[in-house]
Amino acid sequence: MHVVQSKHEVIVDQSVYVKALLRKYGMENCKPSNTSGIDKQKLSKSMCPEIGSDEYNEAQKFDYRGVIGSVMHLCVSTKPDLSYILSIFILLVSFWIIRVQSMSGLPNTF
Repeated sequence: MHVVQSKHEVIVDQSVYVKALLRKYGMENCKPSNTSGIDKQKLSKSMCPEIGSDEYNEAQKFDYRGVIGSVMHLCVSTKPDLSYILSIFILLVSFWIIRVQSMSGLPNTF
Protein backbone atom coordinates (compact mmCIF):
# COMPACT_ATOMS: atom_id res chain seq x y z
CA MET A 1 0.00 0.00 0.00
CA HIS A 2 1.31 3.40 -0.95
CA VAL A 3 0.03 6.39 1.05
CA VAL A 4 0.54 10.00 -0.01
CA GLN A 5 -0.47 12.67 2.46
CA SER A 6 -0.72 16.36 1.73
CA LYS A 7 -2.14 19.26 3.67
CA HIS A 8 -5.72 18.64 2.49
CA GLU A 9 -5.93 15.00 1.51
CA VAL A 10 -4.68 11.45 1.99
CA ILE A 11 -4.35 9.24 -1.08
CA VAL A 12 -4.12 5.47 -0.64
CA ASP A 13 -2.80 3.62 -3.69
CA GLN A 14 -3.10 -0.16 -3.97
CA SER A 15 -1.91 -0.45 -7.58
CA VAL A 16 1.15 -2.54 -6.62
CA TYR A 17 -1.09 -4.99 -4.71
CA VAL A 18 -3.58 -5.17 -7.58
CA LYS A 19 -0.83 -5.80 -10.14
CA ALA A 20 0.57 -8.57 -7.93
CA LEU A 21 -2.90 -10.17 -7.71
CA LEU A 22 -3.39 -9.99 -11.47
CA ARG A 23 0.00 -11.61 -11.97
CA LYS A 24 -0.69 -14.29 -9.33
CA TYR A 25 -3.97 -15.34 -10.99
CA GLY A 26 -2.68 -15.10 -14.58
CA MET A 27 -4.71 -12.03 -15.46
CA GLU A 28 -1.95 -9.47 -16.02
CA ASN A 29 -3.07 -8.91 -19.63
CA CYS A 30 -6.76 -8.32 -18.80
CA LYS A 31 -8.45 -5.10 -19.85
CA PRO A 32 -9.83 -2.62 -17.28
CA SER A 33 -13.60 -2.46 -16.94
CA ASN A 34 -16.05 -0.13 -15.28
CA THR A 35 -17.52 -2.11 -12.36
CA SER A 36 -20.78 -0.17 -12.42
CA GLY A 37 -21.81 -2.02 -15.61
CA ILE A 38 -22.26 -5.29 -13.75
CA ASP A 39 -25.90 -4.47 -12.92
CA LYS A 40 -26.78 -5.40 -16.51
CA GLN A 41 -25.29 -8.88 -16.05
CA LYS A 42 -27.82 -11.69 -15.69
CA LEU A 43 -26.63 -14.83 -13.94
CA SER A 44 -28.20 -18.19 -14.61
CA LYS A 45 -27.72 -21.90 -13.97
CA SER A 46 -26.73 -22.38 -17.59
CA MET A 47 -23.57 -20.35 -16.97
CA CYS A 48 -22.17 -23.14 -14.79
CA PRO A 49 -20.13 -25.79 -16.58
CA GLU A 50 -21.46 -29.34 -16.67
CA ILE A 51 -19.80 -31.75 -14.25
CA GLY A 52 -17.09 -33.72 -16.01
CA SER A 53 -16.70 -31.28 -18.90
CA ASP A 54 -13.29 -29.85 -19.80
CA GLU A 55 -14.48 -26.43 -18.62
CA TYR A 56 -15.54 -27.92 -15.28
CA ASN A 57 -12.21 -29.71 -14.80
CA GLU A 58 -10.29 -26.54 -15.65
CA ALA A 59 -12.42 -24.49 -13.23
CA GLN A 60 -11.63 -26.94 -10.43
CA LYS A 61 -7.99 -25.87 -10.61
CA PHE A 62 -8.71 -22.17 -10.06
CA ASP A 63 -8.41 -20.66 -6.57
CA TYR A 64 -11.77 -18.84 -6.41
CA ARG A 65 -11.64 -18.51 -2.62
CA GLY A 66 -8.20 -16.91 -2.86
CA VAL A 67 -9.46 -14.38 -5.41
CA ILE A 68 -12.50 -13.57 -3.28
CA GLY A 69 -10.37 -13.10 -0.15
CA SER A 70 -7.89 -10.89 -1.99
CA VAL A 71 -10.61 -8.69 -3.48
CA MET A 72 -12.36 -8.51 -0.08
CA HIS A 73 -9.10 -7.13 1.33
CA LEU A 74 -9.18 -4.43 -1.37
CA CYS A 75 -12.82 -3.62 -0.61
CA VAL A 76 -12.19 -3.23 3.10
CA SER A 77 -8.97 -1.27 2.79
CA THR A 78 -9.32 1.09 -0.18
CA LYS A 79 -11.87 0.08 -2.85
CA PRO A 80 -15.43 -0.03 -1.48
CA ASP A 81 -16.75 0.37 -5.04
CA LEU A 82 -15.67 -3.23 -5.69
CA SER A 83 -18.00 -4.57 -2.99
CA TYR A 84 -21.01 -4.92 -5.30
CA ILE A 85 -19.20 -6.81 -8.05
CA LEU A 86 -17.52 -9.00 -5.43
CA SER A 87 -20.90 -9.92 -3.93
CA ILE A 88 -22.16 -10.95 -7.40
CA PHE A 89 -19.02 -13.04 -7.96
CA ILE A 90 -19.42 -14.71 -4.54
CA LEU A 91 -23.04 -15.56 -5.35
CA LEU A 92 -22.07 -17.10 -8.67
CA VAL A 93 -19.22 -19.15 -7.18
CA SER A 94 -21.38 -20.23 -4.22
CA PHE A 95 -24.21 -21.28 -6.55
CA TRP A 96 -21.78 -23.26 -8.67
CA ILE A 97 -20.21 -25.00 -5.62
CA ILE A 98 -23.63 -25.90 -4.19
CA ARG A 99 -24.74 -27.24 -7.59
CA VAL A 100 -21.61 -29.38 -7.89
CA GLN A 101 -22.00 -30.69 -4.35
CA SER A 102 -25.65 -31.57 -4.82
CA MET A 103 -25.04 -33.31 -8.14
CA SER A 104 -22.08 -35.29 -6.80
CA GLY A 105 -23.73 -36.27 -3.51
CA LEU A 106 -21.31 -34.28 -1.36
CA PRO A 107 -22.60 -32.56 1.79
CA ASN A 108 -23.28 -28.85 1.58
CA THR A 109 -20.48 -26.92 3.30
CA PHE A 110 -22.13 -23.49 3.13
